Amino acid sequence: MDDMIFRILFVVLAVAFAHGAIGTLRRAPQFAQTMDRVGVPRPLAQVIVVLELLAAVGLVGGLLLPPAGIAAAAGLVCLMVGAIAFHLRVRDVRGASMPAVLGALASVTVGLALAGV
Repeated sequence: MDDMIFRILFVVLAVAFAHGAIGTLRRAPQFAQTMDRVGVPRPLAQVIVVLELLAAVGLVGGLLLPPAGIAAAAGLVCLMVGAIAFHLRVRDVRGASMPAVLGALASVTVGLALAGV
């Protein structure tokens, strides 16, 4: 895969997930309300924050060591599948759209890397 495409994907994903993790940590209203609305227990929310921060670090690390970024993106795919499930469980289809977009972007990153594009 072209290094520039990897770099762009890694940075976009890292910024998105760092933003989400920081918002959740700060209990910013939009993040707190979403977690409450979809029924994410607080202990699980803390685990999600840690996973998002680790993924953001892994994606930034992927700028130097691409396999780290690819592994982080693969982890984010799993995390976003869970997020989509939580939204759909409470019939929050609109709320599932952002995790779906971010999950798709992470999936594309992993897929392109595995295809050797």
